[in-house]
Amino acid sequence: MRTENLDAKSIERFLEHLANVSDDPNDLRRLQKKYSSNFLPSSFLLDSPLLRLEREQREKFDNDSLHETYTSQDDQEASLRHLTELRWILRKAWREADPRLRQWHAFDLRRRFHRMMNPDREQEPPDATPFEQAVYYFQQNHQRARYCQNPECFNPYYISSHLKPTRFCNPKCAGPAQKAVKLEWWNKHKQEMLRKRKAQRKQRKISHKRGKEN
Repeated sequence: MRTENLDAKSIERFLEHLANVSDDPNDLRRLQKKYSSNFLPSSFLLDSPLLRLEREQREKFDNDSLHETYTSQDDQEASLRHLTELRWILRKAWREADPRLRQWHAFDLRRRFHRMMNPDREQEPPDATPFEQAVYYFQQNHQRARYCQNPECFNPYYISSHLKPTRFCNPKCAGPAQKAVKLEWWNKHKQEMLRKRKAQRKQRKISHKRGKEN
């Protein structure tokens, strides 16, 4: 699938999911399954060229030693390791404050994926795969990449819809911080506000009393 058939929202959703996926192997497998038709082709985890190369090297090592035979479980662990490596690089790019370094990490992510899928052509430019174009999209729109400042946010990596600086991914995550700001303001101005309220109550009583006298 070419990226011209993928809208910006689909690309952003994939990038957010990849950045936010946990270390749980089941979460990683669900991510791969969800995007197996485009961004993460089935061959990426099941039979990528790099995985085959690693398997061949491991099998050669097994034949020359007393090490246990290479199994499909080893394949699965290696493939998930590749996926977490991509996630790690994307996170580095996402949280990097220096625009030049952020671009470098994003380029490194494109290069690593190309090497995983085409180890025999790693010195050549990559094909315009959906993954390649998704990360290129990130490079073009990296100014909108944000990290939610709520320490309890489960999906802190997000792409804002605008360039205006934002600290939280949604109003729910912003809630605790807003309450904290209001509480801080109240503690700072509490005595002043209480004096004003007392003066207002006193003034209302005086006005009420004069009204009765008239």
